[in-house]
Amino acid sequence: MKKREDIKREINTLKFVWKMATGEHGKMLIVIFLNILSGALPAGIAWVVKNYMDTNFADLFRKEDLILFFTLIVCGIFIKMTANLIMGYTMPNIKRNIEINCIKKISVLPHAYVLDCIDNRIVMTLSIESGMITSLIPMVYRSFMKAPVTILGFVILLLFVSPILTLICLVLISTVIAGVLLFRKAIKQLNKITYNRIGDLHQYFAEWLNGYKIFVASNAVKFIEKQLVKVSTELSGLSKKITKIAAIQSLIIEIITIAITVLFVVIASQNAVSKGLFNRSELILFPAAILFIRGEVLNVIYGYVQLASTESAAKRIVDIIEYPDIKIPDGEQFDEMIKALSLKNASFSYTDSTEQLLDNASINFNSGQINTVIGRSGAGKTTFINLCLRLRTLDSGAILYNGKDILSFSEKDLMRKIGLVEQEPFIFEGTLAENIFFDRTPDVHCILKLLDDFELTHLAKSESELFHTQIGQKGRQLSSGEKQRIAIIRVLAKNVDVIFFDEVTSSLDTWNAKKIIDCIKVISKDKLVICASHDIMLIQESSMLYEIINGKIICKST
Repeated sequence: MKKREDIKREINTLKFVWKMATGEHGKMLIVIFLNILSGALPAGIAWVVKNYMDTNFADLFRKEDLILFFTLIVCGIFIKMTANLIMGYTMPNIKRNIEINCIKKISVLPHAYVLDCIDNRIVMTLSIESGMITSLIPMVYRSFMKAPVTILGFVILLLFVSPILTLICLVLISTVIAGVLLFRKAIKQLNKITYNRIGDLHQYFAEWLNGYKIFVASNAVKFIEKQLVKVSTELSGLSKKITKIAAIQSLIIEIITIAITVLFVVIASQNAVSKGLFNRSELILFPAAILFIRGEVLNVIYGYVQLASTESAAKRIVDIIEYPDIKIPDGEQFDEMIKALSLKNASFSYTDSTEQLLDNASINFNSGQINTVIGRSGAGKTTFINLCLRLRTLDSGAILYNGKDILSFSEKDLMRKIGLVEQEPFIFEGTLAENIFFDRTPDVHCILKLLDDFELTHLAKSESELFHTQIGQKGRQLSSGEKQRIAIIRVLAKNVDVIFFDEVTSSLDTWNAKKIIDCIKVISKDKLVICASHDIMLIQESSMLYEIINGKIICKST
């Protein structure tokens, strides 16, 4: 039953690739035809050559025969190159289709699902995994179309020449298939584990390198060197393991091929020709057939192994694209200004955890003051903010804005009134205006005033500079304090009623942290401000202090 499910999953993977080839099906059909033709060509050439095996050697060099041989060879090369060229232009388009479909689906998925995807590196590795899936296409043509045609062509040729040779070849093919099926499950599982582990190691390697600055500052470069060498050594070991797997697969076929070939040579050497069992053309044709059949059977096996190793990537992409469509009710409009946030008997825990991050919690937050939520790391401060942003949904209870359930409002309408400033502000490659307004129509006067209020006029003093100043990795380099102030301007430019600050001062020096806290104090006068923080300075400036303890939110007056 499990084997049937595995085969069904593999077939579904190939169906998915075909489905993602929208607009490219015509090209793919041409490539299929060319691969089938290319697969049949070796048997055709062998048939032509066979007809000359019992003639005089000089007859092989007749002009018309040489033209025929070279024509067949050139046709074979031309067919192969044409198929590769068409495929080379088609694959990037299919990869793009997969990525676009995935991105479009992500934009309408429940936010909690997307957050989990990011946690599991599914979204972050989208380009790599779509590339792995696309690489299945030439493998499918070579392994599952061209190879079977070549095998079938030679079997038919041998059947026409000699039933005995055909029987030997069928025994060879049957034995190889039996060997493959015998090792199929073990090899497939080993490949999947190995490739997944390689993906993890590449991630670790990148993480260690990202922390290089910390290791230098801590005088621990030797430590990171040891860790990188350790990861690199394991990667090398896994690469050798993959080579070993491939070698075992090849060895099975090689042993069978050599054994049958030797057997045939032994039979032939015992005057088989003189006794009329075989003629000269058969003796030459048989080793050629064995060689081609062996090579194509190997292609089928390697193709299957690659398909099995790609299953994990395909499943992750398919899970996103084929996630059930969920119609979210429009909800009522939210026209009034938000002045209060309440939690009423709110409970929440992650599906893979038994810990209740919120356990029947009830609390009220009001505007016109700084509300700060504290708690140990992992207590649920960021999760609390995600719930208030409706990025996740409570297991039970309710979150209320102005006494009305958060789920009763249109998501778009609600997000228009809520802003978020994170610990690591998201600054992307683009202009200052794009980083503040994204694709909304900018209010230039408002932005220039905010830049002045937040002492960032050195970034842009005019409308022209606002739309042309490039920031990000390749643009103007920003300090952590500048990034945080831009993130605050970003939410203020939306004219929101509620702003959540998630550990905004934790990565800042004392001077920058004080400037951000001063900004928060000004903002909190006419907005609902909720901060999640460990910062003593921010806690001291807070009007109301709340602590998350064992799933409860306890109010502590400051």
